[in-house]
Amino acid sequence: MRADIKQSLVKWVLIGVLAFFMAFTPALAQSTDGLEGPDFTVGELQRRIANLKPDDNLSEQDVNLLKAQYESAITTMASANAQREIVQRLIREQETASATIDEIKNQIKIADNAPLLSMSKDSMTDEDLFLLEGELRKKQSEVSSLRAEIEGYEQTLNNQNDEEFREKLSTHRQVLSNISAQLAELGEGELGPLERASKTLLEARQYNQQASIAAIEQELAAIPTKLEIISLREELAKSNLQRAEKDVQTLQSQTGKRRVNEAQKIFEDAELGISLLENAHPLILDYAAENLSIARQNLDITQNTSAYPRRKAQTRSQASEIASDAQIAEDLTSVGQINRESGAILRRLKDQRPSINQVKSDIKSNRKRQILATQNELRAEQRRRNMPIGQFDEKPIFNEWKADNPDALELTDSDLEILNALYIERRELLRTMANSAREELAEIKDLETEQQKLLEQTTRLASILNKNILWLPSVQAINLDWPAKVTRGVLDVMSLSNASKITQTFGRQIKAYWLPMIFAMGFAGFFWFSRRRLREEVSEISRRVGRVKKDNFWLTPQTLLATILIAAPLPLILLMLGIVFKYSGSPDSFILSFGQSGIELAGFIWFFLIWREWNREKSLYAAHYNVPLLMRDNSLKQFNWFIPLAGLSTALVTLTQNSRNPDVYEGFSLLAFIITALLLAWLGLRLLVLRKTSLVSVFSKNSLFRKYHKIFVVLAVGLPLLSALLAAIGYYDTARVLLSRLFFSGGVIVITHTLYGLFRRTLIVAQRRLSLRQAIEKQEKEILARAQEEAAEERGEIPPPTVNYDEIDVESLSRQSVQLINTFVAVGFAIIMWMLWRDLFPALAIFDSVNLWPTEFNVDGAATSHVSLWKLIQSLAIVVLTVISAKNLPALLEVFVLNRSQMDRGTRYAVVSVLGYIIIALGLVWAFSRLGVDWSKLQWIVAALSVGIGFGLQEIIANFISGLIILFERPIRVGDYITIGEQSGTVHRIKIRATTLSDLDNREIFIPNKELITQKVMNWTLTDSITRLIIPVGIAYGSDTDKAREIMQNVIYANSRVLDRPKSNVFFLGFGDSSLDFELRIFVRSVDDRFSVSHEIHTAINKALAKADIEIPFPQRDLHFRSGSPS
Repeated sequence: MRADIKQSLVKWVLIGVLAFFMAFTPALAQSTDGLEGPDFTVGELQRRIANLKPDDNLSEQDVNLLKAQYESAITTMASANAQREIVQRLIREQETASATIDEIKNQIKIADNAPLLSMSKDSMTDEDLFLLEGELRKKQSEVSSLRAEIEGYEQTLNNQNDEEFREKLSTHRQVLSNISAQLAELGEGELGPLERASKTLLEARQYNQQASIAAIEQELAAIPTKLEIISLREELAKSNLQRAEKDVQTLQSQTGKRRVNEAQKIFEDAELGISLLENAHPLILDYAAENLSIARQNLDITQNTSAYPRRKAQTRSQASEIASDAQIAEDLTSVGQINRESGAILRRLKDQRPSINQVKSDIKSNRKRQILATQNELRAEQRRRNMPIGQFDEKPIFNEWKADNPDALELTDSDLEILNALYIERRELLRTMANSAREELAEIKDLETEQQKLLEQTTRLASILNKNILWLPSVQAINLDWPAKVTRGVLDVMSLSNASKITQTFGRQIKAYWLPMIFAMGFAGFFWFSRRRLREEVSEISRRVGRVKKDNFWLTPQTLLATILIAAPLPLILLMLGIVFKYSGSPDSFILSFGQSGIELAGFIWFFLIWREWNREKSLYAAHYNVPLLMRDNSLKQFNWFIPLAGLSTALVTLTQNSRNPDVYEGFSLLAFIITALLLAWLGLRLLVLRKTSLVSVFSKNSLFRKYHKIFVVLAVGLPLLSALLAAIGYYDTARVLLSRLFFSGGVIVITHTLYGLFRRTLIVAQRRLSLRQAIEKQEKEILARAQEEAAEERGEIPPPTVNYDEIDVESLSRQSVQLINTFVAVGFAIIMWMLWRDLFPALAIFDSVNLWPTEFNVDGAATSHVSLWKLIQSLAIVVLTVISAKNLPALLEVFVLNRSQMDRGTRYAVVSVLGYIIIALGLVWAFSRLGVDWSKLQWIVAALSVGIGFGLQEIIANFISGLIILFERPIRVGDYITIGEQSGTVHRIKIRATTLSDLDNREIFIPNKELITQKVMNWTLTDSITRLIIPVGIAYGSDTDKAREIMQNVIYANSRVLDRPKSNVFFLGFGDSSLDFELRIFVRSVDDRFSVSHEIHTAINKALAKADIEIPFPQRDLHFRSGSPS
């Protein structure tokens, strides 16, 4: 009860306060906001509440309901009046906005013209330094406050969005419309107490909504002015910040200068002290020299520290400029449609931005200096701790020094006094050095903070530019005016003024560098006249290639060097001319471009001339690499026209690509580029397509050229055509980047193929030499074995079998070496191609804005997440990489790791197979995750599919699970000889569904994995490859059994493939129908020896028994004819 009374009192107090507020704000009712309040006041509502009492018409419940409605109306009126106050405030701010803007602009002008802090004292006392340091801390605090203020302004500007106000405005108007409809339903006639209270509450709510709408409309109207004021305040803060930072830099410079002067004075005092101790004890001289070294280190540290404030200011300023550039780039790219002018701005920003690698290098260097400063501080502090304060004890110092100088004199009393002074001086020097190192460390950390900000902003700008700049037009698309522009561009480039510039520059360079030019021309002439001799040498080398005794590895590098020199004369001349103009010091951009075109033309022609030499008869590709004749002849024919035409067009592109004349850049340069792209496309067409049938037929089915011929055609022909098309529609810069990457990629392919051939040649030469040496050694061993056998037969002995333990498996070694070469070449090629194309990958992120289908939805059914085209591309790339990895990574593991371990063949196969399955599974999960299908969603799909799999794919799943059981449990392994049912053979492969056996007829038998688990399987080689061979032998009745058994045992022991352990034996088993039955139980090393050993034993026993006149019977039947009369 008391709580209810207390709540009622609080409520009436609040209503009284609101009534007081309403009574003393009459100006609101007569404001200029255009709002008209309801026809009742808060006081009238309070009187209505006071007069409410239960009677015949109103019950207690009705009275409480009326009170609640009137109280709610009072609260709503108060809220409406508060909104009207906001409207009045915004109106007043709008009226005074012009004056506020003028005042802020005046403050900006004053701040821009405010004088900077100046220091006039060249020398200062400790008190002056103390005051300066206090002023410095004050300025640094001001700088921090201004930066926080600017950050707040920037956040306000970024968060300012009128959409939120418009949504609120729409909501309030909808509510107002509903309230007006409810009032219309009540009408204007006589109303009862309850209806009247409801209408009062609705009118109050209507008034509140009108006030809220007026406030929001005023907010929307004030947004432009508000943003202008905030922008001006931000500009003022930045101006103050700039001035404060310069003041801080001045103070830091002054205090740093004072510290440098102090350190210099300390060093000079130490020098002076040494000069005064010229005739002192050697120990004192050494001690003073070490003090001088400490003073020198302290001076170096102080000088380094004094340079950091300026570097910090420069780094901070650079970071601010980059942040501004990044904001400009972000604003331009957020528009969506970017014209050529915007593209030019972004390209200029890209050229001006610092290198990310350089910033990272600066940070790395700074961290090295930080480590050095820390070490200097720690060393100084440690050395100072080892010099205790108090009574000076010279004995440890003297004894340590005398150990190196045993003939030194003892110290006198005056020497001790000087040494004591030097001791105290050293403690002070070490303290000063530690403080200097500590100050340097603090400055380095501050500099690193600014460098990290610079790196962050540079990375941000690079990300924006790399993502968008490739897709920006750089020239006007080809139209009807383009031919005239080309004509004007050609006339401009080929003008007499440019020819005069070239002539004058060349003449000036000849006078300055005539001697190097004569040497260059001499080298070119020497190589030109040596071409015939070099070609004869290449031809002579080709005759030695392939001959085992004359061939060697160095023949191929010699051929490479000779072909490079054969192609050198013309490129050397062009290179010399290019260098002459490029580094002439001329400020004219045309001369510099002319020199650059000469350098690039030299590289272009040299590369293709070398490639042409490689294709000649008896040259590299013919004699060393065995490239088909048809392809070499075709390449020679195409290079004859391509080299001069493409060389000229490439040089013209380089000459004109930096011109600021639109007629040259958008006309002549564009034409030269399109011609170059078309020439490259035509070259690819002539090399790969026009003689497709004949070219492909000369390569083996497993060659890369034949496997990926269509891909090569698309890349070699399609990309140049695409570059020409992009240039024609205005994306000239994009086309140049694409075509240059394509050209260099082609060069990388040619060089990679050449290096691969060089490695293979090395392997082939080594293999041939090894095979030859082994053949000679084998021949010699056979001759020696034959002689030993003949000598043993003369002595009546059986010669022991010869076993060659030193023979090398050349084929296996060659196969592993080829795998290593393929692996290294493929990895190196992939790395180079990645480095060549990686700069263009961020540009593909533009496809992230192309949404394909939604993946997540909110409660309203609106899509909140989509799969973009970029994610789809990434997913496909992941699938491709997964397939490549699943095929190659297990093989790499086999070659580099497993093959060198002690694992048997079956274990290695199991590891490789399981690794392949894991790679595929991880790759698929990763690919699906890029498409928005994570495991939480995928597991339900798997669960749903498992039902269908259980019925429809039961056997396949059973075989898959059985395959995993076989790989992990390993009841059979690759290489085992097994028997299942009537099938026997060697396990060749264990795959997901079936296991492949190779039988003795060289047939491949596929056994479902499930049968290998559920049926009876005989594994001949699971734990031991040794197997027993049983050979039955029968001899005629009447033969000497002991002699026969001895003969058969000798035959067994004479066979080299019969094992000594377990011991083989011969048993006399019984009496047959027509023979005495023996059984030979022989143990051989593997199943592979069973048939050959059986053949050898049968043959030897037959010969041995025949030689001993022991017959091997054949079945006989005795027929007895019984005669007699028929019954």
